[in-house]
Amino acid sequence: MRLAAQCQAIQKMEEVAGEHEEQFASMAAEMGLMHNQLQEKDLENRSHRQNISIVGLLEGSEGADAGAYLGRMLEKLLRGCVCTAVGGGSSTQGMWGMYYANNP
Repeated sequence: MRLAAQCQAIQKMEEVAGEHEEQFASMAAEMGLMHNQLQEKDLENRSHRQNISIVGLLEGSEGADAGAYLGRMLEKLLRGCVCTAVGGGSSTQGMWGMYYANNP
């Protein structure tokens, strides 16, 4: 009698362990998918950090050569402005600040 109860208990534990293995495999697959999505989003966000947003320009005002137009516009806007690197620590690496040499 006692042996039969132990066999049933072992069988129940094996069933539960099998269910847990299935749940683990499912969660591992889901976690892998979420990890891939996070990496894609991270790469997208990193690429946006390199973008410059300019607000207030009329659509089409740059003509055929947007790069040349932007260069001329920035040259006019930043004339008299001195650009310097900010800080040196890892949190400010690559940051720049601007100030006017001649207080306008």
